[in-house]
Amino acid sequence: MEHRLFSHITMNWRGRPLASHEVIVQTIAATTTRTGLSVRAELDTGSYPTGVTVSNAALAVLPITRHGFHGDWNYTLHPETGGYTSEPDPPPHPLWRTRPPCPGPHSPACPTPS
Repeated sequence: MEHRLFSHITMNWRGRPLASHEVIVQTIAATTTRTGLSVRAELDTGSYPTGVTVSNAALAVLPITRHGFHGDWNYTLHPETGGYTSEPDPPPHPLWRTRPPCPGPHSPACPTPS
């Protein structure tokens, strides 16, 4: 699921009891944005084993470009058939922090709410 859809999906199902998979899928599929994006959703009924591990050697050969900001979490996985080139990081979102995180609510390094 595209991470940029989370906020729109969450607003769409706010206050609605998620009583079944059908309700969840229908609610996700009914999500739209002001810019006209619509969502297609379907329930994946496949069975997937748990506890599967991937070796470091197997990960090392994947065509992955890690982003500069939290590369373990943010990366682009390229198709194996087309090859890949190293791409620059996407520009930072304007709301990302430009200063180090606050170490605690009572720390002098933290700005006080206005």
